[in-house]
Amino acid sequence: MSAEIEPEQPIPASVSLSNHKLPFIDVEKRVGYGLRKCKSEERDMSLQSLMQGIFDNWDKEAFKAAHHPDYMFIREFEMVTLEDHVETIDGLMQQGYDIHKKWTLIHENDYVSEVRWEENDEIVTHCILKKDGLHWRGFVSRDPKKKAT
Repeated sequence: MSAEIEPEQPIPASVSLSNHKLPFIDVEKRVGYGLRKCKSEERDMSLQSLMQGIFDNWDKEAFKAAHHPDYMFIREFEMVTLEDHVETIDGLMQQGYDIHKKWTLIHENDYVSEVRWEENDEIVTHCILKKDGLHWRGFVSRDPKKKAT
């Protein structure tokens, strides 16, 4: 006797596909909507935690190793290779760049990381797509701070 498998029914257009109706979870530093799993930091350090440690005790080779070999940083009109990105960040770190002391982790999961900080008169958001547990693509949005009225 073979069991028949019912085909999955399509979701009616009136059903919201937004995940914001899922419960908000705030477990230690793991924040998000409808998280399926929260890993303990002892077992599985997040990539962002690893990056924080690399920046706190600057290590150019560890920084490079945290990036996928196909990494590209996307600027407005160009894509920067991993080697050029590593050299740029290393140069900034040698000059005393300390943005890592000001950033806030907004969201991180197995696929994406989002950090934000204030720099001069701008709010900077850095989004990182991940592949194979490493940084794969990175891009930054800079928005002027809103003036108090």
